Amino acid sequence: MKLNLKKTMPPKIITKKNAKAKQGSEGKPDDKDPCKEKILVKLEGYLKILTPRNWEDLAAKDNYVKGTAAKRAAVALDSAVEDAHVLISVVKTYVPSHMKISDHCLVELLFTIIARMVDEGILILEKDPLKTSETLEKEMQELIKFLKESGTLVSKARKIQWMDGYLTDLTVTEIDKQKVENKVANIWQENVANKYFIAKVFGIDITYGDINSLKDSNWLTDKVMDAYLTYIAQTEMDKGNIKVRHQLVSTTNNIINGKYVPGRHEKNKLIPYDFVIGAYHQRGGHWDLLIVEPSKGKVVFLNPLGASPYQKRTVLLNWRKYIGQMMLLHPENGYKNWTLEVPDHSKQLDGSSCGIFCLLFAEKYLAGQSLLGITREEVNNKRVTIAHTLMMFEGHMVGCCPCCGFRTNADEEQLIQCKICKNLFHRKTHCVGEVFAVGTSNKDFVCEIDRQNSLIK
Repeated sequence: MKLNLKKTMPPKIITKKNAKAKQGSEGKPDDKDPCKEKILVKLEGYLKILTPRNWEDLAAKDNYVKGTAAKRAAVALDSAVEDAHVLISVVKTYVPSHMKISDHCLVELLFTIIARMVDEGILILEKDPLKTSETLEKEMQELIKFLKESGTLVSKARKIQWMDGYLTDLTVTEIDKQKVENKVANIWQENVANKYFIAKVFGIDITYGDINSLKDSNWLTDKVMDAYLTYIAQTEMDKGNIKVRHQLVSTTNNIINGKYVPGRHEKNKLIPYDFVIGAYHQRGGHWDLLIVEPSKGKVVFLNPLGASPYQKRTVLLNWRKYIGQMMLLHPENGYKNWTLEVPDHSKQLDGSSCGIFCLLFAEKYLAGQSLLGITREEVNNKRVTIAHTLMMFEGHMVGCCPCCGFRTNADEEQLIQCKICKNLFHRKTHCVGEVFAVGTSNKDFVCEIDRQNSLIK
């Protein structure tokens, strides 16, 4: 904990309105002030009984008080009338001669000593932050208990009543899931595969065509691979057990193909993480998975069709080349003898499931599960699950142009609204076409999605 003495503790802390009347001609507090005696006498009495070993423990930076303990010490010090530097000077006189403590550390030491005195009951606080937080927590628990017992607060979400009076037992979350399922089913049924964006997953824009690539035996797009791998990495990070970073397909391809060129000031993106995952797109449209464990110096390469000896050598060679480039920029990270590992895994039996297999491998490997036993049914179910998961991020596209994915701002730019879906588009050639971009009326504009739907109907 780093404390700024000037901000944390004012030079003079006044506790009474008539404190100025008690001060001497030089503005110093009266030595007989009861408030001052209460702090100084007890502080000196406590310092006298400390042993050299006690001082060493108190001065250790790891033992400096933080959080609530620091707040309790600050409350205790606020009750003192004297200058904060007076208390620090008292502490300084009792510090063993063999210990060298800077002025800044003396402030930390004072807070630590006062916190110990409060914990041991030597100093009594009128308003204890610890007791205040405990009281608030207790009152909150009692309130929640009361609301549950009275029926005002229930664990399950309330019933949803539609405009036509229909009442359903589904919770709000279940309804959201049902809407997502219906929308995915509609996209797949109508085979919508245009360029419009429908979701934004951790900054990665997903189009209708990306969602349609998860249908049946279609090949997965790079956006789907990047978005779902990012989702996997973020999910693991949220659990707090391991640190996982996703690497974009474009970066992984350049590294594995030996074409990656790092920037002059590029940071080392491996050291802080336990795992780095990325999808590799082979020539011919085949997906592989790369998992890196920096702490172990290990590269895991998973080809759903099975990696050849030549491919294994190439992957390891080009990975070491990338590490060599990073070492020139960050020699302080040291050298590791990187090795390649290909664990036993299931293999695809068709020509279209490589992407799904890679995503399943990523989830199972990070979870410590076996990569064997993946069935055709599991692959098909995973296609649906991924589509629903990505579609759950549809809300992040609210306020964005469906064509370019950028934010729409009516105050700063010209917009045009679809007369059917009411979505706002930028009045730009690449968003709505040249005819509507140069026009002034919004009446006849229909977006591509609604235009397709009207043709189908």
